[in-house]
Amino acid sequence: MPLSVTGRSAYGIRGTADLDEVWQEITAAQIYFAREWGHQTRFMRPGTAFTDDVSARLARWLGQPVVGFTVNGDGGATLDAAMVQAEVSRARPGDIVIGHMNNPRGDTALGLARAIRAMRAEGLVFRQLRELIPVS
Repeated sequence: MPLSVTGRSAYGIRGTADLDEVWQEITAAQIYFAREWGHQTRFMRPGTAFTDDVSARLARWLGQPVVGFTVNGDGGATLDAAMVQAEVSRARPGDIVIGHMNNPRGDTALGLARAIRAMRAEGLVFRQLRELIPVS
């Protein structure tokens, strides 16, 4: 859900109502990934990629700096494989691509795989955020 201390919505999705809900949204994700996957998260992207300044400061304080995206790779899981490939292929060094791999009927995975193969063949190298953004 969007992170907002005022309940601001984004894309018709209700945001967190206050600082306590922001806290709960961030820490619940941390707990889930640690418990279910044994993984300590280092970054977060709020639902709809919206956050206000206060929420972003709290996320940083909790060790979960907010990261957005620069390329919408699949139009929220609405694009077919060819369109996903075209959108993802627009990415250039430094871009962050968002894709919704959680839709099993969507074409995101297929389009992404095609784009990555082609981009690697062109010499593009992919990196993880943790390699590029220091977390303090």
